[in-house]
Amino acid sequence: MNLFSPDKIPVDKQIVLKILDCKHGSNSFKIVDAVYETILEKAYSLIQPKGLINSTEIPDFINLRGKENYKSGIFCIATLGKEISEESSSLFSAGEYLEGLLLDTIADQMLINLTTAIYQEKILPFLREKEVGISYCYIPGCQNVPIEYQKYILDLVGPETQNEISITEGMMLNPVKSTAYFYVMDKSLPIRKMDRDCNNCDMKDCKYRTNLYVGITIISSGKKTETILLKEMTLLEGIREQGWGVETHCNGAGYCGKCKVLLTGKVPGPGSTEKELISQKELQKGIRLACRVKPIDGMVLHLPEKTKTGYQIEQGFRYRKEKEKINLIAISKSDVNITKNSKYGIAVDIGTTTIVLAVIDLATGQSVGLSSFLNPQREFGDDVISRIQFASTKDKVILTRLIRESLTGAVTELVKKKDISAEQISEFTIAGNTTMIHLLLGLPVESLAVSPFKPVSIDPVRLPAAEIFKDNFSSADIYIFPGVSAYVGSDIVSGMYNRSFESLGEVTLFVDLGTNGEIVLGDREKILCVSAAAGPAFEGARISCGTGCVPGAISYAGINKGKVWYSTINQKPAVGLCGSGLVDIVAACLNTGIIDKTGLMIPEYRKDGLFIEMDPDGNEMRLTQKDIRELQLAKSAIRAGIEILTKEFDVTYNDIGKVYLAGGFGNHINADSAVRIGLLPGKFRNHIVLAGNSSLGGAVDSLLNPDREEKVIEILKKVHYIELSSNPDFNDYFAEYMMFNDK
Repeated sequence: MNLFSPDKIPVDKQIVLKILDCKHGSNSFKIVDAVYETILEKAYSLIQPKGLINSTEIPDFINLRGKENYKSGIFCIATLGKEISEESSSLFSAGEYLEGLLLDTIADQMLINLTTAIYQEKILPFLREKEVGISYCYIPGCQNVPIEYQKYILDLVGPETQNEISITEGMMLNPVKSTAYFYVMDKSLPIRKMDRDCNNCDMKDCKYRTNLYVGITIISSGKKTETILLKEMTLLEGIREQGWGVETHCNGAGYCGKCKVLLTGKVPGPGSTEKELISQKELQKGIRLACRVKPIDGMVLHLPEKTKTGYQIEQGFRYRKEKEKINLIAISKSDVNITKNSKYGIAVDIGTTTIVLAVIDLATGQSVGLSSFLNPQREFGDDVISRIQFASTKDKVILTRLIRESLTGAVTELVKKKDISAEQISEFTIAGNTTMIHLLLGLPVESLAVSPFKPVSIDPVRLPAAEIFKDNFSSADIYIFPGVSAYVGSDIVSGMYNRSFESLGEVTLFVDLGTNGEIVLGDREKILCVSAAAGPAFEGARISCGTGCVPGAISYAGINKGKVWYSTINQKPAVGLCGSGLVDIVAACLNTGIIDKTGLMIPEYRKDGLFIEMDPDGNEMRLTQKDIRELQLAKSAIRAGIEILTKEFDVTYNDIGKVYLAGGFGNHINADSAVRIGLLPGKFRNHIVLAGNSSLGGAVDSLLNPDREEKVIEILKKVHYIELSSNPDFNDYFAEYMMFNDK
């Protein structure tokens, strides 16, 4: 049992990256990842792994914290040889710090794995043969074991160490990548499968503490992957760090209930949050929330399939100047003649939830292609605050990378589908809220979430397309609309440009309804705007059976004789309640007396809510008291913003000529239901105009009008932003419009 020399020692890349604090998607990860395989290959070429082992009596002078009665021990030295230590030092001396640090970290893990291999392949079989148990590993220099014991172990293991391993005056081993350690043997001890117990080790800051990690299996799209996660992390945090994605509207705060995953193998019992947000039937299957569960050794995590859900994203837009007096929503033409000599521009609307692209023939002004997809950042929160928090405390780089990569892929796919070459794209125009633009450009976002809510920049941006799209569209330029404030972004400026706010003929209200509700009131002389934090209820989030605008989402509904009737998107089986359906059902509950004007359900519905339907998995969909409160918070924030604008503008409802409703939710809401719940005043009912995706429309218009910047500047000169949080009337209006009425 004296000598052990393995053929190869495994190295876990994930542990190396963790030790170096390299998170997936970060700049440091990209740099390390680029040289990792080269350095790993070098490490394998340099090491001369060897284990030296001796079983003998424990000398009297060794004190083992009350284990003095044990007489026998196993003493070991493990080394990687001198060449890898010398090469690491050489790299540092030459100023190649990254390569040196990476080689040193890989070598450290190799040394630990060598000691594990010695235990598994040499010591454990010996113990089983002798039918004797063993203590955990004792390491001189820690666990109150004197460092001087290293010299005794070196002398004890025999002549094999001569000319290979020595010890310095400070009792350190040479080569550096060597370690000395020992075990106690006794028939009263168990035969242990593991050679060390980090829970009892006093080196609390050791990055290699094995009790920090657990091994789990991830199954995604039929593929099985074995991986390790930090014990202290939630499943959501752990799998995100390794590049896996689970959608969560609240970014792991634990209140949306959307990050459901299936667990098998070792499954922990549900916590209080899970009992509240997951049905009993699902809990029994092993459904848990990824943000509430911590990994356990032996756990099998089944990730939900990432399918193309057919999310109904608002693509329709209106041109700034309607052609031939026909006020129609522009659509993509599949039969447009595309030639190799044509020049095209691409308009982009980057929303918190969705992203839409339009390819425009710059000669004719026609839309020749449209594409839309969910913003991939949704996995890190459904609102801008969640994403700001993630970018500020975790990793801004990953959100920037996600948006850039998804845009590049979508644009490339769209132009290829239309048989347009990259060289034919001459310009991109982009609009989006301030947070989305900051993340696109890689700007810090911390200041957007704290008073006084100062963006790094809201100026218009011009830059080569290569800065966002790399080399894919190097001949094109990018124009990004300017913003107004941290929460009235370039998407609203683009919308105002689309609706010709620089030359309005009458007082006009513009409302973009979404997670944030941006509201603008203006005429030819002045423009006032606010941003109301409505929350994600209008998009189905934080609603017990809420969903986005996916096939099967209940989008139109009512109540007849106490029973809910409804229609769904694409006439698919009902899967949940989206924003417009939520507004309809609450309005119907008011009309039928199920809800009073304070929002309180009558007693028979107060506990379990109003039954709507069974979803395809057999779970009940219900409208609950909590859901109604979520809608009340959202609608009262919007209505309070409208009231403050009309007061500050010194106009009445009768003075407002047009009411533009923009955005996906605003373009599909039932106006009667919106009035019934008090989201909009009844006076607006006959003045509402659906504006479609006005942010995209403005981006399209800017491609076609050479005077765009002049017009945008005219708009910005008139704009005054009102901060609702500091307005003395906001709280009063907010409280007043929490009530339901149709006045």
